[in-house]
Amino acid sequence: MDTLGSAHSRHYNSRGGYREDSIFLAVVSKFICDQRQTHSVLRTFFLVAALHPHVVRRAQGELDRIVGVERLPQLSDQEDLPYISALIKELLRWGCPAPIGVPKRVMEDNIYKGYFIPAGATIIENIW
Repeated sequence: MDTLGSAHSRHYNSRGGYREDSIFLAVVSKFICDQRQTHSVLRTFFLVAALHPHVVRRAQGELDRIVGVERLPQLSDQEDLPYISALIKELLRWGCPAPIGVPKRVMEDNIYKGYFIPAGATIIENIW
């Protein structure tokens, strides 16, 4: 059997739907990936909190002022929480949970913002 047919039979049941164990594995994989990303950002937050407690106090002040203590923040509060939004972006920059800065090879000569980049050069993008 060819590879495509083999993959199809491994993930689909006889009625044409996904097999239960394939769905389970997909959900578990997604959960583990999300958990690693959350762990990375939280670890960075605790580092920032330890090194810069004034940042946490300012963020907490903004949160208390805009949201209060009676409810949790919602997505609709985001535009009213510019400091918290900036803090989250900075946490993602400091402790980037995804390997964005993967080296790449330039396929042909290129000029970027006035800089010549020769074909074959290895570049790593700035994740900031």
